[in-house]
Amino acid sequence: MSEIKVGDLVRIARSSIDDRTTTWFARDAEKEVPFLVVGDMNDFFKLLRNDQTFCYVAGEYLELVEDVS
Repeated sequence: MSEIKVGDLVRIARSSIDDRTTTWFARDAEKEVPFLVVGDMNDFFKLLRNDQTFCYVAGEYLELVEDVS
């Protein structure tokens, strides 16, 4: 995994979906929804969602968006 930093666009990796995954997490992973990294706290990243709300996700579940279209 590449080093994720504030200002990067990331998405939730599909491989992070399991039987305990919440609905929004699985939906956004499947649709490859991009998030803007606006902060970090230990192993978690503060992400800005499309609806202008924030969520925190562990870095191990994220991947960098390389192609913005």
